[in-house]
This record gives sequence, structure tokens and C-alpha cells, in this order.
Amino acid sequence: MDFLPIVVIIGQETIEMALLTLFKAATLQGMNNHVFIAYAYGIGTTILLPITFFRRRYVCQNHGVRNSCLEQYHK
Repeated sequence: MDFLPIVVIIGQETIEMALLTLFKAATLQGMNNHVFIAYAYGIGTTILLPITFFRRRYVCQNHGVRNSCLEQYHK
């Protein structure tokens, strides 16, 4: 798993460059900056919001005790 941070960084940079390229192409064709940002935020919300509903949460009841959450769920 030592390569995972490198893959994440490369993926992030790729996505950022794609977004900047789309932004430049859209503004050169006359799209308003605020409209593009609204679309980008809408797409981001559409992608990220469902993750919050399907992600499983672990709530630790023993605050202040180290590793108590791990012990609680591995029994």
C-alpha cells in the first residue's frame, strides 16, 4: 500500500487539470464564470452527497480511551 498516496496525488492532479481545461474551453466559448462554478458545485454535490448516506459510521462511546472503538467493533 506504499503506492496509494502517489496514485491519489496523480489522480487529483489529473482531475484538476481536466477541470481547468474545461473551464478555459467554456469561458472561451462565452460561458460566464459564475455559471461554470455553479455547474461544477452542482456536479460535485451530486457525486459527494450520496456517499454520506451510504458510508457506514462508527461512533465511539468511550471518549478519551485510546483504541476503545477498535476493541468495541472487533469483538
